[in-house]
Amino acid sequence: MEAEMTTRTEATQRAVEDAAAVLGQQIHRARHDHNLTAGELAARAGVTESTVLAVEAGSTGTPIGAAFTLAVVAGVRLFQLGDYDLITQERIRGQQELALLPHRVARRRIDVSTDF
Repeated sequence: MEAEMTTRTEATQRAVEDAAAVLGQQIHRARHDHNLTAGELAARAGVTESTVLAVEAGSTGTPIGAAFTLAVVAGVRLFQLGDYDLITQERIRGQQELALLPHRVARRRIDVSTDF
């Protein structure tokens, strides 16, 4: 069980690192396509230049809001949706679906036999 948990944790961490790296690469490429310095992109996005460089380097410690802001300002398509009206529609659809879910997730009860 412990080995399975370690494998899942490693796979999850790898997926997170890959996603951050890909987004950083896309932002870096878009910044260069628009002939912007890291400082210029930072000023437009309202973040520091070091935040831009950290996101572009694939840092997983950067706030996700900052990474998304940089992506939008740089012109990176998020979630394969180029039209931000589509993202808004997806957000509303997601809210509607989540409203139908129970507010709590019940933990499974495990009956332990005390009959030895």
